[in-house]
Amino acid sequence: MTASKNDSLKSGIIRRMVQVFITILIQASILFLAAGTFRWWEAWAYIGMYLGGIAINSVFMLRLNPETIAEQGKTSAKKIKCFTKN
Repeated sequence: MTASKNDSLKSGIIRRMVQVFITILIQASILFLAAGTFRWWEAWAYIGMYLGGIAINSVFMLRLNPETIAEQGKTSAKKIKCFTKN
């Protein structure tokens, strides 16, 4: 693998990790703001199971096909289809 491709792969994986982290923060914020307290064990259980699933998936995907994770981290106007008629 070339150096530029390796750097692109690393930046894509990091970008995806940031996206997932922000998603988890948003979900936790919605759950705890709606509850009005951090003392809601069901929300903590949900977040823990979600993180566990992501961790397991990440281990397998990083070993088998890290390019997939890097591709998911990319955002592009080309990938977004517009379904409205102009």
